[in-house]
Amino acid sequence: EQARARGVPVDNDVGLLFRALAASDFDDFDTPPRVVCVTGSNGKSTTTALIGHILETAHVPCQVGGNIGKGVLALDPIHDGDVLVLELSSYQIETARSLAPDVAVFLNLSDDHLDRHGGRGGYFAAKARLFELGAPERAVIGLDEPEGRALADRLRGRGMEGESPVVAISASRKLPDHEPAVTARKGFLAERRGGRQTASADLREMETLKGAHNHQNACAAWAACRALGLAPRVIEAGMRTFPGLAHRMERVAER
Repeated sequence: EQARARGVPVDNDVGLLFRALAASDFDDFDTPPRVVCVTGSNGKSTTTALIGHILETAHVPCQVGGNIGKGVLALDPIHDGDVLVLELSSYQIETARSLAPDVAVFLNLSDDHLDRHGGRGGYFAAKARLFELGAPERAVIGLDEPEGRALADRLRGRGMEGESPVVAISASRKLPDHEPAVTARKGFLAERRGGRQTASADLREMETLKGAHNHQNACAAWAACRALGLAPRVIEAGMRTFPGLAHRMERVAER
């Protein structure tokens, strides 16, 4: 607060990372590095780890960090074709002066950190900076809460030549056919583009992705990996071998 009162710019490690990426010379790279950022109230860590696992099984060089594992400035130097998969909290997003993800994911919003952000509206505004300041090429938005639907409405039509950057996801709602979407109903994931189903996957036997909340995470990871150019069969194969995270839906015993 004292720095801001004196007009001193305040930034954090996430902002410094994106500023470094913008200043770096990647012209010599055959494939420029890409950044996927995941935010929301619940499921961020699982979704981030799942995206990283799918990329690893597809032999795409990637690093996972941010609010999970390594801090962003502790990641290894970036090489040709690298993908950074970052979990970002509202705290990290609200104080970053630079945000420029290629793919940004908004999962959901619930009452959390309200003392920090002055209420649910302030909390949502902090999350939304990732999409409004960052202007991602693809925005994967969960439409199961009103905040996600409002964010999607804001972003529609901002893409190249009026094309919407939004890919809608849901584990509880039937979504309009005209918009790219990934949904999960009764244990089956379905991807739709141009008004028709283009891919599907059976989530019922994926032991580490049980429950509607994890089906939403699976939809988000699927949409993000598709935005990075991975084929459906490659994504499904990665999801089937996902080990899950400690203390999240771990099987303890059977009787």
